[in-house]
Amino acid sequence: MRESLTIFAIALILVLFAALAGPYFYDWSQARTLIETRLSRAVGSPIKISGDIDVKLLPTPYLVASGISNAPLNSGDARFSAKSMRFELAAMPLLSGDLQFTDVSFDSPDLTLFFNGDSFNWPKLPQSTPASVRFDKIAVTNGALHLADSHLGQVQSLTGISATASATALQKGPYKADGTLTFNDTKVPFHLSTAALEPQLLRLKLSMDETATSPKALLDGALKLDSVPAFEGLFNAQSILHLKAGDVPWQSEGPVAISRNQARFDALAIKVGGEDHALKFGGSAIASLINPDLKLRLTGTTFDLDAIFGPKSGQAVPLDLARSAHAIYSELQSLPRVWPLSLDANIDSIIVGGESISATHITLEDGSNAVPSLHLDSNGPFNSHIKLNGTLFGPGNFIGTLDTSSKNAASLMQWVSQSPNPQNLFFRSFAFQGPVSAGGGLSSRDASLTLDRSTLHGAIEVTPASAQSKAKVIANLTSDALDLDSVPNLAGLANLAADADSQVHLDARTIKFAKVGLGPLEAGHIALDIARNSDSLNINKLKFDNIGGANLEISGAVSPKATSIIAHADAQKLDDMAKLLARLFPGQLTQILKNRAALLEPLHLDLSAQGIGELTDLRKVEKLDATGSFGGTRLVVSHKNTGDGLNVSAKVQAEDITRLFAQAGIPTLPLSGLGTADVALTAQGKWDAPIQG
Repeated sequence: MRESLTIFAIALILVLFAALAGPYFYDWSQARTLIETRLSRAVGSPIKISGDIDVKLLPTPYLVASGISNAPLNSGDARFSAKSMRFELAAMPLLSGDLQFTDVSFDSPDLTLFFNGDSFNWPKLPQSTPASVRFDKIAVTNGALHLADSHLGQVQSLTGISATASATALQKGPYKADGTLTFNDTKVPFHLSTAALEPQLLRLKLSMDETATSPKALLDGALKLDSVPAFEGLFNAQSILHLKAGDVPWQSEGPVAISRNQARFDALAIKVGGEDHALKFGGSAIASLINPDLKLRLTGTTFDLDAIFGPKSGQAVPLDLARSAHAIYSELQSLPRVWPLSLDANIDSIIVGGESISATHITLEDGSNAVPSLHLDSNGPFNSHIKLNGTLFGPGNFIGTLDTSSKNAASLMQWVSQSPNPQNLFFRSFAFQGPVSAGGGLSSRDASLTLDRSTLHGAIEVTPASAQSKAKVIANLTSDALDLDSVPNLAGLANLAADADSQVHLDARTIKFAKVGLGPLEAGHIALDIARNSDSLNINKLKFDNIGGANLEISGAVSPKATSIIAHADAQKLDDMAKLLARLFPGQLTQILKNRAALLEPLHLDLSAQGIGELTDLRKVEKLDATGSFGGTRLVVSHKNTGDGLNVSAKVQAEDITRLFAQAGIPTLPLSGLGTADVALTAQGKWDAPIQG
């Protein structure tokens, strides 16, 4: 008995040794034909092995073949190749000389499927699975799938596919696969599960995990295996935009139909933002699969931005939201683009700053030349409207045309900034048209600006404030005819851009003010060149020709600390010019000129004045020099403030002494013919004490 066991043990050792060492001494290439035949029967297409073939029996029987490819019978048949394939063999059939495959691994497989005309050439699988072929597990490493259209000469590819799959039954499934594929240079994990194969139909669920460049996505539906395959089912995608301003979640879902050329989403529901205050869109989309692009049509009803972005008890500031929107778009533009986008969006109402923006229409064409075009058309509050047409380039830069207007400019400006103080404008309505360039600021070289009934043309440039500098406004405008309701106060005009430095040059052939004093005023040519820097207003030139028979030219500087004015006036009639000056430079001096205009004409005067602040009071005048004539009186005046008083010297020659007293504001009896006057005087003193002289 002991000898029998010894002999059995020796025999078993010899068998195991033969199983372990035998394959190393056998040239398995001699079995190439047998192996190729088995594989050809398994896939339904002739298979060729050009590389080495190796078989091992222990510890697990397997076969490794390299340089594998099929030999399609027709030009449109599927083409397959692989760097190598590893087949796990069933042990018991192998002992009887049969090869049964259980698991298979592919290294760098490459499969190409063809569209020929209007049909799709499916790979020809065998009618039945041979008993010797059974794949319990299929593993793929670095695979590629290509869909080639011989008619269009185009190829669509999925690359970097690595997955592990299984099939309960090779012919009918159900099938399951988990792995990754490469999309936009990023590995995207995916998970696929199917039901059993039905006649020309495969029900499946495909999900893809979220990555840095792609959202989490799910397809749940049925794949029709007709001559042209198609998918119908439900679609869901969601992700989070990680922006500098904060994280913004979004989700899109709805039915989807995928054909050879495109994917259609006919009833999309899109939600942007958190659950409490999300922006909700309805719409549709078409994604082209031949020349990749996405056409997206969206509709929205009412977006309450005050509830989303406003403070807990208050309203959002439209200007701040516009700046934030520009910053977000600039950030999105800098991200890598997956597909060109064509967007068409209509929003019924946007509530912001306590007012409603209505009928907003936006189209964005993100063309293949990487220069998107933008169209915006919207109705704002206070009878305002804005229309933009142009192209976007770089992060948030725009070149195109702007058409905007409002019939209540003051209320619109107050709403934009949410300022508690009403805007004091010299015009009620405005309209702007022209080419613009916008990015870090806004500029136009050929703008048309209408203020009430006046139209101006020229160049405008606006630069927003930064951490290092204030905002800046530059305007160089001309007009054939200015027709304004009233004369602007120059100090008030400067305060329109109190937070900005500004330069304004205006040249108008004629000017008309509907309300100056008690009646209208018309003038000839006007030239204006002013600059505002910090809190000072520099009047480089202010010239009026023929203001009711008067010519006036002014230059100087006005600031809260100091003012200097140089003026030259030549007037046969003074009334209109006096009213104009009282409006431009409101104060005691100009009010005196306005009240005594009839007594002071004709007037020829050269004047220079310096003082503290805006010279609204005679006490603020530190130095004044004037020479000229007015109403038959010649005058030379020099004044220098002594700190808390005055020091005046004057020479006066008057044709009528009674008129001179009236011109000086001294009450007199209504007498005439009292003669001429030739006066030289000096006066010193304090404002609150008797004057000596």
